[in-house]
Amino acid sequence: KNTDALAVYKKVIDESGGPQELTDLAKLLYIAVSSNIAADNKDYNNADAKKYLEENIGRDSVFKYSTMEINAFKEIESHNYTKAKDIFNQLLESPDAPSNIKARAKEMIDAILNMNDLGTKNG
Repeated sequence: KNTDALAVYKKVIDESGGPQELTDLAKLLYIAVSSNIAADNKDYNNADAKKYLEENIGRDSVFKYSTMEINAFKEIESHNYTKAKDIFNQLLESPDAPSNIKARAKEMIDAILNMNDLGTKNG
């Protein structure tokens, strides 16, 4: 169950004493599960997920680029295509971003631009 998973990840985050990478991974997974819940329930709002997203992006987490990618997809879900495209561009231009994330960023930028060609607004 998603809420059970959130509780486990939250416990790992709150009781961190281990490697920072483990805490950062728990934050990334918490964000992902929270996003899945939000996709099914438009009234769902998780302040912890937003906080963890900002924390993983705001510092040199090993999961920084994965977190940025999730953030861009969250912007797409909210129909904020311009913001999503900006985030994907940041990923594409970052020399340290993994190649698979850069490849997906390029694909998503192209998809957003194609949406513009089809007349979709906010791109």
